Amino acid sequence: MLHNFGQSSFHNRFHNRTIKTLDSIKRRIWKDKWPLVTEVELKKTGPWVLKPNQYHNHTFWPWSTGIEMLARSKFGQYKECNILFSKVASEDDHHPHIHTFYEWVNPITDKAEGAYPFRTGISAVRLAIFDILDRIKEQEESGNKNNDKSRRGNKKNKEKNDLLYQGKKYNQPPNKRSPRDEE
Repeated sequence: MLHNFGQSSFHNRFHNRTIKTLDSIKRRIWKDKWPLVTEVELKKTGPWVLKPNQYHNHTFWPWSTGIEMLARSKFGQYKECNILFSKVASEDDHHPHIHTFYEWVNPITDKAEGAYPFRTGISAVRLAIFDILDRIKEQEESGNKNNDKSRRGNKKNKEKNDLLYQGKKYNQPPNKRSPRDEE
């Protein structure tokens, strides 16, 4: 027989650890305009020698940002998802651009480079967007169900109160009369 006490403890630890990890990612690699793939520019790279802000040396990868958005949406961090999606899809002055279609972006020149169209980036961002939209839809549906229940409950209570105010019994079928009604 399985016991639940360890399971909820595990889920709490997992949830807390994940939130701490996402906070560390934000603190360590979200630099000014972009979430970058490294904290600092690497002095040595391999197997190729890469200049700073080239490929995996302190650049922005839209596909990894899509995965980060997906993780954040699963833990309700929609504000951060909005910030990240804005980095992928629009500039600061709200002009759209297509960074999602490229493998990586130089954060200094804002030049998108690498494979085009980079399907991994497109897929990662698409999955994150669908997940976020599904979660919003679920929240709206559960909110609507709660509102419907409370409206029905309020209507029922109002009907009961009206009947009590009129001196009638609300739980008695209308065609049956009590002995007192005949007096």
